[in-house]
Amino acid sequence: MLLTETARAMVTKCEFNLLDPKGKEFTGAKRSGNYTFSKRGDMCYLLCMKRTDFEASGYLNDDCLTVKLHLTVVKPCFVDATRKQIIVPSSDLHQHFGGLLKSGEGTDVTFEIDEAISAHTC
Repeated sequence: MLLTETARAMVTKCEFNLLDPKGKEFTGAKRSGNYTFSKRGDMCYLLCMKRTDFEASGYLNDDCLTVKLHLTVVKPCFVDATRKQIIVPSSDLHQHFGGLLKSGEGTDVTFEIDEAISAHTC
């Protein structure tokens, strides 16, 4: 249940499941779905199952049960409509590779032909 007021609707992904005393999940009870909370008091109900299935599950101990809730609030994605394109800076990666080759730093292979040539295995 949403306990406070919210300026805008909150979209959520909810997943409920029963747990035994050791923390093992009951696969027959797992329920999930997407819910939108827009005002105080909004609720989502996901843990619904037949009474006979529930009682037969063995997850009810001394009239108590443990429910696992995984709630994810989905943040809206905003796009700046004034930007028409993404500006990608020019790459200077070739200069870094050239610098490594000239310095010989980090080389792990050497080819010997008429002269020694250092190289990187990558």
